[in-house]
Amino acid sequence: MSPLLKINQIAFCLITFAFWFSFNFSALAQARVVGAKITFPVSDAVVKSIANGVIVVAAQRLSLNPADAVALKFLQLGEVLSPGNEKTLYLKGLIDAKQPIQAGVLGGRVDEAALAKYLLDLAGSQKPSFFRLLSYNLAGLLQPGNRTVMIELHKARQIGISSDLDSVLKQLHLPYPTHLAKKPLPPALPLTSAKQLAEGAVKLAEREFNINRQSPKGLQMLQFAKAIHPVNENALVLEALLTGGQPISGIFTEVTEQAFFGYLNQAIQTAGKDENLTLLLHSVILLYQPTSFKSVVAMQNAKKKNLSTEFRGILGRFNAARTFAATTSEPPSTGKHHPAGVPVSSTASLDARLKNSNFARLLIDRKWTLVDRSSDQQWFFEFRIVGPFSQAQGRCTGKRGTRTHSWRQWTIRDGILIIDNYAKYVYEESSRQWKQADGKDNSFIR
Repeated sequence: MSPLLKINQIAFCLITFAFWFSFNFSALAQARVVGAKITFPVSDAVVKSIANGVIVVAAQRLSLNPADAVALKFLQLGEVLSPGNEKTLYLKGLIDAKQPIQAGVLGGRVDEAALAKYLLDLAGSQKPSFFRLLSYNLAGLLQPGNRTVMIELHKARQIGISSDLDSVLKQLHLPYPTHLAKKPLPPALPLTSAKQLAEGAVKLAEREFNINRQSPKGLQMLQFAKAIHPVNENALVLEALLTGGQPISGIFTEVTEQAFFGYLNQAIQTAGKDENLTLLLHSVILLYQPTSFKSVVAMQNAKKKNLSTEFRGILGRFNAARTFAATTSEPPSTGKHHPAGVPVSSTASLDARLKNSNFARLLIDRKWTLVDRSSDQQWFFEFRIVGPFSQAQGRCTGKRGTRTHSWRQWTIRDGILIIDNYAKYVYEESSRQWKQADGKDNSFIR
């Protein structure tokens, strides 16, 4: 046998072995994930009853429409919640054999509205967990557009947790990242006043978004509503609908536009020495009444103090001050989570920390593009906050097609954006871009 033939045979064997190894390793890894033990925060009896309920609902729906997408989803869920359930196996067998599923084939009947209410009550009584998100998702399948479901799943997304059904199922065996959840700020005004202002702002925002889904004024009114009353349900529902690309509906508020501006003027009278709140209220008035005497004068006085009079700057300063006040009033904790290797300064002045938190809000308010001139590439970045805004730090993800950038964490110190402890950028207001802090022009973030 020639040496060349021997080499070819050896190469073929090595390739075959590598393929066999990678296939079996992948199958083994998949088996481990599928077989991962899921520990639910409720009893086995509760889990089994939910499984049986969704399986019977699946049978009811399939008897009317063999292609019912929700029914097929329920079959999948029944298998996850109760592996080896005979009812699930029976229905799957009928489907595989292309046999019709008769009404009442599994005996009994489940009222979908009652099951949805049970799941909502169960989820509402639970501590944060992926099982809780699963319960809300199930209720949402039974009652599309349910406000409670939209709000709770949206709250999870706000702190960086993928809360759609498929993502929740993949994470069901994992511990819930409770450290990401943070207590919402209290209303910025007495509850009744804060709610009235938020409801009126949401109503105006809804009107703006019905004309233009990208309305800047609509976004400003929604941001104002959340700043004044962070847990306002109508504001959260509207935000969930917008971010989810769904039609705007289910917003219920009785505050008229005339009443809203009356409440704004009342709030200005009671704002006292809170300059940030007063300026925010005036800035909202100017959005709709640009010649309002008192509001125009208030903005001119702010300019004399070198304060930003743009809505975004005023809102950022207001939110930063409130967040800082809340964090400094909390008892110190040794369980603070922040990116590894990122120093947390406790000696920075109040002004410096407010400035850093303002930049942090600017950073996470939108998606950014890293333009790398040295490699002629563009990366699309999303920045997320970890911990309170006063610490101005978090994590980031950059994508370019299917590729992921190496940058993972960021912090802002003395107004400088520091990424992965080495890349440093400063924000340029005129161009609204982050330029390299060392003055070089190899890259920038826009």
